[in-house]
Amino acid sequence: MGSSGSLAKRNFNLAMMLFKLGSHDKALETVMKSLEYDPELAEAHALVGAILAAEDDCPSAIAAFDKALSLEPDEPTALEGKKACHDGS
Repeated sequence: MGSSGSLAKRNFNLAMMLFKLGSHDKALETVMKSLEYDPELAEAHALVGAILAAEDDCPSAIAAFDKALSLEPDEPTALEGKKACHDGS
């Protein structure tokens, strides 16, 4: 993993912490920065989906979960989030 990969991971970790603290807007902004560094980071796409689902935007969340799953078919956050969105709608 090069320097952009480590920057992507660092931004992802910060975004995850912000999300857990309930700061959804800041978490989304930070995870999007992570994806600028590494657009193939499946867990970051899954986090985008989780944030959007928490904001009751399941259609957009499902698109993000699908992107994560296209990169990593067993990504647990994406699998759980997609199922929760489908169950809730």
